[in-house]
Amino acid sequence: MRFFKVKLSGDSNSGYDSGYSGRDSEASSGVLNPDLQAAIPQILHSLESIRTSKNQLLQLWSHKKLKLDQCFQLRLFEQDCEKMFDWICHNRDVFLMNYVEIGNSYKLAKDLQEEHNHFTMSSMNVYVNINRILAVAAHMMEGGHYAGTHIRAVAARLDRAWKEFAAGLDERTALLGLSVLFHHKAEQYVENVPAWGQACENMAIPSEIMVLESAIHQHRSLYDSMCQAYTEVHSTSKKLLYQIDHVVQVCNQPMLDQPLRKHKTEGGSGGGGSDSAGSRQLGNPAADYSEGAGHVLDVIHQILNHHRALEHRWHSKKIKLHQRLALRLFQEDVKQVLDWLANHGEVFLRKNTGVGRTLQKARVYQNSHQHFENVAQNTYTNAEKLLTAAEELAQTGECNADEIYSVAHELESHVTSFAARVEQRRRRLDLAVLFYTHQKE
Repeated sequence: MRFFKVKLSGDSNSGYDSGYSGRDSEASSGVLNPDLQAAIPQILHSLESIRTSKNQLLQLWSHKKLKLDQCFQLRLFEQDCEKMFDWICHNRDVFLMNYVEIGNSYKLAKDLQEEHNHFTMSSMNVYVNINRILAVAAHMMEGGHYAGTHIRAVAARLDRAWKEFAAGLDERTALLGLSVLFHHKAEQYVENVPAWGQACENMAIPSEIMVLESAIHQHRSLYDSMCQAYTEVHSTSKKLLYQIDHVVQVCNQPMLDQPLRKHKTEGGSGGGGSDSAGSRQLGNPAADYSEGAGHVLDVIHQILNHHRALEHRWHSKKIKLHQRLALRLFQEDVKQVLDWLANHGEVFLRKNTGVGRTLQKARVYQNSHQHFENVAQNTYTNAEKLLTAAEELAQTGECNADEIYSVAHELESHVTSFAARVEQRRRRLDLAVLFYTHQKE
């Protein structure tokens, strides 16, 4: 092309001043050919058109290459997403096969927990791939990919599908943790039942008041331990039942369809495994809940029966302990009254048998006896209270009525006999004072 431009620019400088006008000279200079000179502009225009067409072709080729690269990236992205969708759906189906299984013992629950932990850890490894795919999607959208809207929608579905799957894993993790705790506490309770029952059946009731009070305190501590263990089992069972219901609700939410390519909605062979998995039939939530909760309720009923039987035996021993303590306290109070009568009242009557030989001496004895009667009145009052208490204790049925009435009868006879002798001496002293008074007159 530069050749033709040079030729055109050399027309004005060409001539015959060389002195040669032969055939050879004319043939060696094409610029003198009028046809060629006339065709040069057309040739230049054609060359410019070719250059422009080449640039346009290169631009179209680059655009096509970019689109093909983006299409290839899109297909790789969709393929990776399909694999992840297939993995999530498959493992979700596997997960739902026993998602409410909690084990029938502490050991089985612990094994299920370890198995689920391994499953969760392997799932977390898959989440690394999902994060990588989501990062690729973000990079393609930032690069202005022609299918950016579609990529965003697929990435959002994948992220949502993983979060739903991970939520189910988290809920089952919590479920199995509660199951392990529940079975551990339930088995501990059942293991303690024989020891608790033996402690309640031990009817070796002591007789000393201090030992009785200590035994009652220990018996109360035993009841507190039984109730604390039962409360822990019952409270854990309520949490476990609530978690089973929550897991059933979370895992029975309908999954969204995951159409990855636009042409999948138009029929043909576009329907892949992920679409069919997305339309998986949900299970029966009520049946799933019954499957998981049935065992928990059976264990609770068993624990409740044990607890009621233990409470009955514990209450029987409690009554016997309190009966014995009430009887011993009553006997101790009666003994104090009888001791006072024997060590003070009887001693006073034995020492003070005379009535005096003078009016003055008789009045001294009379005043002394009056003071003694005032002191003895407290004993009479205590004895009346004890007799009333004996009647109440006998009627409550918490104490042996025969023992109570026997002790009360002994107390009443002693007090009555003593009061009669005190009254007899008071009458003698009154007569003595009256006698000496009349004697003086």
